[in-house]
Amino acid sequence: MYITFTNCTSLKEIPSDLFKYCDNAIGFDFTFAACTSLTTIPEELFANCPNAVSFEGTFANCTSLTSIPQKLFDNCQKVESFNGTFYNCTNLTGKPIELWTR
Repeated sequence: MYITFTNCTSLKEIPSDLFKYCDNAIGFDFTFAACTSLTTIPEELFANCPNAVSFEGTFANCTSLTSIPQKLFDNCQKVESFNGTFYNCTNLTGKPIELWTR
């Protein structure tokens, strides 16, 4: 899924079932990077992606995001890298994601 929607500056919403049939996807690096109009992320977005190992820069520079769903990565237990996943998302507030506290 590398850079699939990068720089889609008019993208405001992501369908919650977008990756419903992507159980073999392993990388989501920079998938939504610089989607500056994106305000929310559906909590179920990666629910069917148990083999994902990398989320580097996935939402980097999404400056309109205000929160991260608590269970966004719950079904992604094989992840090796969250490097820069939310880099420069300057409007984020709230608690850290549970997965990162394990």
